[in-house]
Amino acid sequence: GCATSITEQAIEGIAPFPNPASDHIQLRFASDDVPDRIEILDMQGRVLRILPLAGRRTLVVDLRDLRSGTHVIRTVGKKGIAQRTFVKL
Repeated sequence: GCATSITEQAIEGIAPFPNPASDHIQLRFASDDVPDRIEILDMQGRVLRILPLAGRRTLVVDLRDLRSGTHVIRTVGKKGIAQRTFVKL
């Protein structure tokens, strides 16, 4: 079901919801896989925002200041780097 899908995505590092989104996204992480920080990038690879997680398993990211279009969420942590795209409406 949906919960299994979210857990599988969280283990991979990122589970953005909703996607696409207009004003915010929520990120969830498995308890043993919380990255050190989240980076929001544009499609040219420019880092637009760096968000420290400080051990939090969920994070709500305000998207209102981002331009519409496709962006990248990158997680950086002890288990390496993972990334996934999301669409800002």
